Amino acid sequence: MATKDDGRYYSGFRPELKAYRVDYKPFKLSYAEWFKKWWLWISSRPKSDHPMLDKTGKSLKSQPNQEVFFLASAADNFDTNPYGFNTPSGSASRKLSIRNDKAILIPLIYSLNDVRSGSLESLIDDANECLAGTDLSLTVDGIPFDGRLGPPLSEFRITAGPFDATYGPQSPFISDSLYNKGYGLKSVISGYVVILAPLSVGEHTIHFIVNSKGNPKNKKNNPDFFKNVKYTLQVASKRKR
Repeated sequence: MATKDDGRYYSGFRPELKAYRVDYKPFKLSYAEWFKKWWLWISSRPKSDHPMLDKTGKSLKSQPNQEVFFLASAADNFDTNPYGFNTPSGSASRKLSIRNDKAILIPLIYSLNDVRSGSLESLIDDANECLAGTDLSLTVDGIPFDGRLGPPLSEFRITAGPFDATYGPQSPFISDSLYNKGYGLKSVISGYVVILAPLSVGEHTIHFIVNSKGNPKNKKNNPDFFKNVKYTLQVASKRKR
């Protein structure tokens, strides 16, 4: 059974495989702060080179200069949802190279709302509605995060915000009416996010499946979707200068 180890991460399922606890601040930032940084990164990427649309992993090579490497979920396209913030179904099998000094953020599912009307509490409640009917699974190197060998995914529910979000002209997360380019919004994001401690040198696999029933109160803008995403990571030693 997974246990909490020295206040930093969950361990016990394999010595070299560790996930940071949600009440710990990896590299001096909270889970919520890393989640916000992930959203600002993913929403800034152009549709022509967007990590969610990428089937192979090529677009994920472009990363912020920081201690945490951002992964992405998958979407077959952004055309079926005009609002974009709850992305449609998708699958991908990606291969990446990564250094052994990089932590890894795994964004299983998210729901984003902007603070233009209503209270912050009501927006969080709406995000919770979108996440409620969701089945999640995550394995890292074949170890499931199910509360037995690895920590349960229920531990990794995160809400971040409100924060400023501005969308560029090439972002897929805009529409002609609501989310116009360059228009700043106060936003709230909720979801399930896991941050792994840096992995050991060698090959590793990360596989997650998301089966969402959407928001039963607003199926038009938050429909059902299914995601199946696999990463094969080649972890190499950091080069010495």
